[in-house]
Amino acid sequence: MEKGIIFIIGVGRSGTSLLQSILSSHSEICIPPETGFVRGEILYKESYSNKSGAEFLAINEKLKRIIKEIPSNWASTFKDEREFYQSLLEHYCEQKKIIGDKDPRLIEFMAATAQVFTESKFIHLVRDPRDVLLSKKKAAWSRGHPSWYHIFANYMQLKIGEYNGHKLPGQRYKVIIYKDLLGEPTATAKELCQFLGLTFEEEMLHFQEKAKELVAEDEKQWKKETYGPLLKKNTGKWKGKLPNWEVALTELLCQQAFTLGGYSKGKAYSKLSFLEKIKVKTLLYFFRGAGVVYRRYRLRSQKRIIAKKYNIR
Repeated sequence: MEKGIIFIIGVGRSGTSLLQSILSSHSEICIPPETGFVRGEILYKESYSNKSGAEFLAINEKLKRIIKEIPSNWASTFKDEREFYQSLLEHYCEQKKIIGDKDPRLIEFMAATAQVFTESKFIHLVRDPRDVLLSKKKAAWSRGHPSWYHIFANYMQLKIGEYNGHKLPGQRYKVIIYKDLLGEPTATAKELCQFLGLTFEEEMLHFQEKAKELVAEDEKQWKKETYGPLLKKNTGKWKGKLPNWEVALTELLCQQAFTLGGYSKGKAYSKLSFLEKIKVKTLLYFFRGAGVVYRRYRLRSQKRIIAKKYNIR
């Protein structure tokens, strides 16, 4: 029988690593370090190459954070990537009641993931998109992209995530607001435990040691805040640090984040010059149109892959 997996998702730099550490500090939850395996092998590749577990370890360096070598009592070849990964998580997590995976960008692949892992649940973390933008402009892995790229990604991923999340049957999708996680950690942790069918444990709020196990050496530059105490005022950092046109475009385009999180909007658009207003409006309408195309592409490509690989239609 398939053991249910909880997936932590959200726009990158939304606090998913912090949430992973908090949940992993519960005695009945195990969420290994991030590997990206579900996207990279289970949902991206259209055909299964009949690789053995050892071959997966050879081509995916991040898997070695979970397991150094395949135990001798495992079959040399698995039915498919899904079976391999499920077995890998269960082996790593041993007797834990709940196992999980943290991959922010899996928010774009929630519909397919929910079909491939039929007992899965999803926790979607939402942060002020202006703070997300500022953080992405600083992080080593994302600062090479232009600001408009990050704003569009925030809009698109939130749109796809919330749409597909609310379509899932039963109690499989939960939205958590980042500022609530910081400002009311006990209440938020209890809410999460209720969603997962667990009893709240005080140890969840003492997650720093667990964070050190989950953050790789090359990730410390942008995940160092998970090592310290909760920064209850780690919101609104964008103020005075982003150009007005970036703030204006974010506030106009990422409406869902402001509605869900109760974030207040400023008057950035009114402060723009005439040419800047034209620029923002042009990008706004273009991104809305492009978003429709991208959502359709993402959904159709996922359906094609899981139909071909797993006979799921």
